[in-house]
Amino acid sequence: MDWYPLRLTTPVKQHVFGGRALAERLGRTGLPDGRVAETWEVSDVDGEGARVADGSLAGRTLRRLVEDHPDELVGRGRRGPRFPVLTKFIDGTGALPVHLHADDDTARRLEDEPHGKTEAWHVLDAAPGACALVGVKAGVDRETLHQALLAQDFDAVMRRLPVRAGQTVYVPGGTLHSFGPGTLVYEIEQTSDIQQHAMRRHMEDGSELDDEEWHTNLGRLQRRCPGHRGVRWPVRAARSGPEPVAAGRAGPCADPGARRRPPRLPARPGAGHPHAPARRGARGRRRGRPR
Repeated sequence: MDWYPLRLTTPVKQHVFGGRALAERLGRTGLPDGRVAETWEVSDVDGEGARVADGSLAGRTLRRLVEDHPDELVGRGRRGPRFPVLTKFIDGTGALPVHLHADDDTARRLEDEPHGKTEAWHVLDAAPGACALVGVKAGVDRETLHQALLAQDFDAVMRRLPVRAGQTVYVPGGTLHSFGPGTLVYEIEQTSDIQQHAMRRHMEDGSELDDEEWHTNLGRLQRRCPGHRGVRWPVRAARSGPEPVAAGRAGPCADPGARRRPPRLPARPGAGHPHAPARRGARGRRRGRPR
């Protein structure tokens, strides 16, 4: 195979928490009008799989390439039904819904899936005072968590942590989490779209769930939250960025009711910048198994 840099098609999600940062700040073209919450840069999720956009392999699905050339794309000896890594740009102009993804054991037991979803967020930019809700506070029992979810009082039971550009946050499967408003991230995760939400509204269009569906969602969420997960914070900070913020350290977090502010980024990156549009997509090289 004569390999070349693979540019992939990218599914786009127009969830209610999105804005225009991906077009206006990262220079992404070809996006629909209105808010854009996510672009799936490398995806082999069922029903949302990428295809090669150009060159001799144009039109070939990422899944087919992995099946035909596993050693070249994911490493010698690694076999599996999907490309193992899903990557996204996420525009958290608004706050993301509080949700979780099952861990591997729970996904196999309750979802009939080969694995769950552990993820990491690399923070590209964050407005002053931006925060993330990550994990459940120590000492919170299951009934207390349930009552807080019913009341939508997430700060009563979840850890609110400050976020800054240049940090990377590791979020294991089974961890209740959210971030935003005013946060732009690059997310790397296991290839999976299983998730459970704690919110009263659909993230796709903001429409309200009826009581039966909402209570069912909360029950499913709690069954997939095995104990109270912590978070490694941060995994890495950019060398030129601010000092890392340790887990639990007090910081200037945004008021949950504050007006949403779009992220502020430097001027649009030019050619050669790691986030320039011409550099996006998968490349024909080995990729390690996600941790």
